[in-house]
Amino acid sequence: MFRLAQFAAVALLLVASALTAQDSKNTSDDTPAPTKAKGALPPNFKQLGLTEDQRQKVMKIHASYKSKMESLNEQLSQLKSEERSELLKVLSDTQRTKLREILTHETESTKTSTKIIPAETKKDSKTDDSTKKTEDKKKDEK
Repeated sequence: MFRLAQFAAVALLLVASALTAQDSKNTSDDTPAPTKAKGALPPNFKQLGLTEDQRQKVMKIHASYKSKMESLNEQLSQLKSEERSELLKVLSDTQRTKLREILTHETESTKTSTKIIPAETKKDSKTDDSTKKTEDKKKDEK
């Protein structure tokens, strides 16, 4: 399943880069060039002693790719959300509850936020009781 997500992300990146390449070919030369690029330099570029011209070019390139990456991250986030929804549709109510419990315990032990269950779903009282027992056991072990 993780490989499928990786494959989808790579495919999305390839499609997006092909589309942006086509867009850059279709732009006309009639548009005036911006006078100064705004933004920050990439990490460690301040230490290179760039000329003002180099600095402007680097900032322009960095800003261009930053916006492309933000767009792709939004698309990737949307794909992950859609995947979660479809995966949850396959499961029964009992299986969704069990998965929620498993992920709750996993999240408590690793403190990561890699969940399949959306945050909007509510925990049932059994999950809360088992969560308290797990926390009490962890305290006793310390």
